[in-house]
Amino acid sequence: MALDDPKTCVMCCERLLLENCAVDEQGRAVHKSCYLSALTNVKRTTYEEVEELLQQARELREVADRLIRKSDALIAAYKNLTGQSKPDKSKVD
Repeated sequence: MALDDPKTCVMCCERLLLENCAVDEQGRAVHKSCYLSALTNVKRTTYEEVEELLQQARELREVADRLIRKSDALIAAYKNLTGQSKPDKSKVD
């Protein structure tokens, strides 16, 4: 099997030469270009995932802020209707 052959890259299954050989985290022989390509893809994917999560967090924050404002308005209206507080005429939405 090609994966068990120490003269074959475990990533692309092509023949290895000592001049372009590297060792991955598991101690397996790989082409330097295959290893760097794999590292680059992992970092890019991870960065893109983090960017997407940050955007989702920003959107959730906006929704939460809107809900808090609506909740505050409802609490104020309830207190006004039940006579628990006088309406604050300085606040206008």
